[in-house]
Amino acid sequence: MGKAELQVQLNELSSKFTTVTANISELESVKSSLSGVSTEITYDLTDYDTIKTMYNLSGKPYEQETTNEEKLLKDASTKFEGHKTDILSKLSAKIDELKSEAAGLRFGMNALSYEIANTEED
Repeated sequence: MGKAELQVQLNELSSKFTTVTANISELESVKSSLSGVSTEITYDLTDYDTIKTMYNLSGKPYEQETTNEEKLLKDASTKFEGHKTDILSKLSAKIDELKSEAAGLRFGMNALSYEIANTEED
């Protein structure tokens, strides 16, 4: 194989490497952004006593409703956190996969560069 053919192969690998590293950067940015997102849902009414004081609503039905709302929000926050953790895990796996692919491409580029340097044209 001549230097020109080897150079074409090197250029193809280089193009793939550039694409893979761009994808890695994009996924790492997404992962970083998602990591910074809070999944906590706060209960603005704080508790039953706040409702009783601020809205003059009291009694067993309001106390029960407060408890139910707090539980609902806590459960939703927990589910959101679970989804977030799952997505972060999948992003990490994909990033690792792409890093392995990039390492293979880099190795191929180095091998072709070496071969180009040591190939003599007839």
